[in-house]
Amino acid sequence: MKTDISALGLMREAVERSLVSAGDPARLARVMRKAREGGDVCVACIGGSITEGAYASDRDRNCYAALVAQWWRESFPNASIEFYNAGIGGTQSILGVHRVERDVLKYDPDFVIVEFAVNDHPDDWETEAYSNLCRRILTWRTNPAVLLLFTTDHCYINTQETEITVGNHYGLPMISQRDALRPELEAGRIKWDDIAKDWVHPNDRGHAIIASLVIDRLQAVLDGLDSIPAEEKPLPGVFISDRYANARLYTYDDVTPESFGSFTFKQEEERFWLAYKKYWHCEGGEKPLVFKVRGSRVFLMYDGGTTDKHKVSFSVDGEPKKRIEQTTLDAGSAALYRVYDGADGEHEIAVWCDEGVFDMKGLLVS
Repeated sequence: MKTDISALGLMREAVERSLVSAGDPARLARVMRKAREGGDVCVACIGGSITEGAYASDRDRNCYAALVAQWWRESFPNASIEFYNAGIGGTQSILGVHRVERDVLKYDPDFVIVEFAVNDHPDDWETEAYSNLCRRILTWRTNPAVLLLFTTDHCYINTQETEITVGNHYGLPMISQRDALRPELEAGRIKWDDIAKDWVHPNDRGHAIIASLVIDRLQAVLDGLDSIPAEEKPLPGVFISDRYANARLYTYDDVTPESFGSFTFKQEEERFWLAYKKYWHCEGGEKPLVFKVRGSRVFLMYDGGTTDKHKVSFSVDGEPKKRIEQTTLDAGSAALYRVYDGADGEHEIAVWCDEGVFDMKGLLVS
């Protein structure tokens, strides 16, 4: 896919501004050499609703992620290019690091785009999770190449400043939609309504612009492929922590409760957050939903970002019940509450819906 930048209303200067850092191209060059030789290459993306393709006229064809995958197929016609889109609307890095193995790594990716800048919060929680997410991908058995993508909303708000520190530590290529478009928007050369459906989600033109920024960096590496040394530098040490090195997500299909209590199984076919259609549902009751999991930190993941629809209590290892008064983290499409942070081992987690309607989506365990 050869992107016509001028047809998108984008000046060359805007594309050049999007490059936060070229990073170390050695891993990406290795993947491209593999593709040029006709090998099997797996391309994947993980992120929020923009990666998922929200408001693209055809998510499978016109979202930025699909357009980038198309570039790989057209640039390497003799290779077999697999593509997996692990974008889920309204999610952040804290969920991303828990689901990355099941949604991306199990496919043994060669190249991964990470996009959470418009969903994450600029705090220590998210930065730690984001750094762990990047490291988990980089240390996977296929030694994937990673590109960081920083999307933005109409007020130019994102968390790229904190995420850039992670990218610099690991020497990753980084692309910023915000840096590319802000001067164009402020000067009136592009109007936000012409590239987006709402305050954050791109339309087809907006997705094509994001894809063009990523593709420009990929094309630059491909054009200079023969001059890039094959030797790859050792991966730097841990950045911030490796707290989520073994983090995992347990949803309805992954864990069997010790007891359903007053909860029942529920499944929805059509809903915004389609990735987790099966869950535990309760409309009040005296008996708890009980799990046994092994780890040192456990989050409940449940429907909605507020507690006004229900009153929920929990207990860990038989201790007295505690009421959830406020979410620990709002992951957008779901709320997260940290119920345990302590010694590693097997722990019993009991959850009660004391009042109202409560949908328990899963457990995040590390």
